[in-house]
Amino acid sequence: MNKGFSCLVLIIFVFLSPVFNVKAEVEGIKSVQRQVRNNSNMKYWILVPNNVPKEGCGLVVVLAGGDGDGGKTVPFWKNVIRNSLGDRYIVVLPVAPKWDKDQTITWPTDKCKDVVKGMRFTTEEFVSELVGEVVKENKINPDYIWLHGISSGGPAVYAISLSNPDCFKGYYVLSSVFKIDQLPSLSLAKGKKYYIQHGLEDKICPLWMAKKAVFQLGENGAVTELDLFQGPHGYPFKDGYPDWDRIKAAFTWLEK
Repeated sequence: MNKGFSCLVLIIFVFLSPVFNVKAEVEGIKSVQRQVRNNSNMKYWILVPNNVPKEGCGLVVVLAGGDGDGGKTVPFWKNVIRNSLGDRYIVVLPVAPKWDKDQTITWPTDKCKDVVKGMRFTTEEFVSELVGEVVKENKINPDYIWLHGISSGGPAVYAISLSNPDCFKGYYVLSSVFKIDQLPSLSLAKGKKYYIQHGLEDKICPLWMAKKAVFQLGENGAVTELDLFQGPHGYPFKDGYPDWDRIKAAFTWLEK
């Protein structure tokens, strides 16, 4: 990546809420809760390093797992900004809206309109408006905007990649599933970049789905990279801590 570009932005979708062994607070990175258009159903957290360069930043948006509350992952992503991204990224953590008490899909996409009762906007629409607001209010390099999803966030990442091509320059999917019948046409993947990471001991999301995603996206003209690590469902760990270098490698590949 060009050294003149000092700060990047990433968007991330997380499905299950993992337990992280990280510092509760990281000096020099502020976090603020906001709402898109003052809409209480479009809440998000934005994490910004204090020393944002004049040249501008990239962007990372993270859709959280479990109940979809991105605020619960603020400490983890502050550590990612410091240890994996070198304070070069702004990270945004949306909070999944709850439309129905029986809702089982954390981040419902356009294909879920008839399944999720009371849904007033899709995840695609939420993310698109969110990115537009963050880009408008911050100096963002448009060549370094990524979308990342873990576990059940992965399907939303795939769906957005095939329906909202103007926002993102690459996609990072971790420990997730790949179901073609829930996605737009794979022909829309042509020319897009996907970094797909999966634990060899994952008992929740089958490894064959990650391999299937790499194969079928590649067949449709996408540029793909499959990174398999020794470990269970979730982010890779090393010596009891998140493997910051492994997480960094995903973004380094996208930045090429």
